Amino acid sequence: MTIQVILHDNTTITAEMVDYNATELAAKLNDPKILMVAIGNIIVNKQSVKLIAPVQQQ
Repeated sequence: MTIQVILHDNTTITAEMVDYNATELAAKLNDPKILMVAIGNIIVNKQSVKLIAPVQQQ
């Protein structure tokens, strides 16, 4: 599944995630012990993430 990650500076990153699970990803982003999060084939600072959403396939 293709995921779009929008950061607070309005940078948009597209990543491929084979096993996208919104609940699991939200748990990682809300864990205060974790600073960086792997989203598919990219790694981001969780404090920079504004929005994560699946890309609608056409």
